[in-house]
Amino acid sequence: MNIINSHDITLTRGSIALRPLCDDHLPLLYRWNSDPEVHLALAREKCFAHKISQKC
Repeated sequence: MNIINSHDITLTRGSIALRPLCDDHLPLLYRWNSDPEVHLALAREKCFAHKISQKC
């Protein structure tokens, strides 16, 4: 059973390739989402984006 719905599109440019998430990524995603520093960084990004949108 797949937990993450995915597609088969991969974006490439030079040596960089972005591929869709898959169930194999779940342990890494869980670890990132459990990391307080990641939550702090994401909260800063949301606040920054919110402040920019208020000025527009």
